[in-house]
Amino acid sequence: MGWTASTDNVGVTGYEVYKGGVLYTTVTTTTANVTGLTAATAYAFYVKAKDAAGNVSVASTTLNVTTASAGGGMPTGYCTIKGNNVTYEWIDLVKLGTINNVTAKNSGYADFTTLSTNLATGTAYTINFSAAFKSTAYTEYWKVYIDYNRDGDFADAGEMVVSGSSKLSSTLAYTFTVPTTVSFGTTRMRVVMSDNSATSYCGTFSYGEAEDYAVVLGTTGFAPEYGVMGDFAQELGNEEPSFSVFPVPAIDVLHIAMDAETAKITVFNMGGAIVKYEVLNGSNTIDVSDLESGVYTINIEDGNKTSVQRFVKQ
Repeated sequence: MGWTASTDNVGVTGYEVYKGGVLYTTVTTTTANVTGLTAATAYAFYVKAKDAAGNVSVASTTLNVTTASAGGGMPTGYCTIKGNNVTYEWIDLVKLGTINNVTAKNSGYADFTTLSTNLATGTAYTINFSAAFKSTAYTEYWKVYIDYNRDGDFADAGEMVVSGSSKLSSTLAYTFTVPTTVSFGTTRMRVVMSDNSATSYCGTFSYGEAEDYAVVLGTTGFAPEYGVMGDFAQELGNEEPSFSVFPVPAIDVLHIAMDAETAKITVFNMGGAIVKYEVLNGSNTIDVSDLESGVYTINIEDGNKTSVQRFVKQ
């Protein structure tokens, strides 16, 4: 992974790379190799810069990553779907995040799962798509499905993220929000366009097309590949944590004392894997009853500031 170099009046001499709130390695360049990660597991990294006088910067923006599942990541067993006739209308555009796919007719179905984009939990996204017509424009019914729980189907509640119709060849836009309860990793998105009546996510239909894509689900700000972490604070200095947690040890509920009204909370186990992610908005407690007994690291992001502490779950 790589990041933007920090600047300092004394001179930056190195960077501390943290995984799950624990120091992972120290480097003198703006890149670091991370090994030994577990498949289909969420991790979080941030970096602190050090100068020649021994000062340490505040933490960089956290980079959350989700490693691919073993065996390729994409669930299997999805039902087939196909439009029987694409003579008069077909899908000619699907755009979401880094997916920007312009196509001609694809015989009623196309597998584009080699194309993927990242979707972060709790985040709103706009998907664009459009139909092409041979001559006359017909009313087309659109549905988009995402297998959020990665169980190989689109039948679960909330997995139909778009449903609408249009008689236009212009680009359409729909916005949806990724739930915070998704299963991290690579999964399938299915786009269906059918003429005259809405269809489901399986089977055949008379006129139109369906296309499948890959999306990678993870926490806010994550990237499945290494990316830029962002600029560090330009002025180095040692800071005390901006929050405290209690009781220690915690049993069912962990209370967080902080000045900010809203904050992003990420909890890591001692292996650096993410075990809980929440956005606090007026509530300063998180449920830890589902965590196993042990020591955890809690990362709190308040605006551009990141603070880290440890706590014990009894």
